Amino acid sequence: MYAGPVGLFGGGESEFSVGIRYALVKKGLGALIYSGKGIVLGSDSSSEWNELDLKTCP
Repeated sequence: MYAGPVGLFGGGESEFSVGIRYALVKKGLGALIYSGKGIVLGSDSSSEWNELDLKTCP
């Protein structure tokens, strides 16, 4: 399970996004929620952690 391109090829049109959020659901065990971040040059690590918490915490 890794982030990567999610999209489609069409007859003259294609569209892709980067899949960075997903859940793994197992019967009897519940769900594990995963989320990634887009870290780039100049990113503030504290802000990135806060954003990740917002995406994955109830």
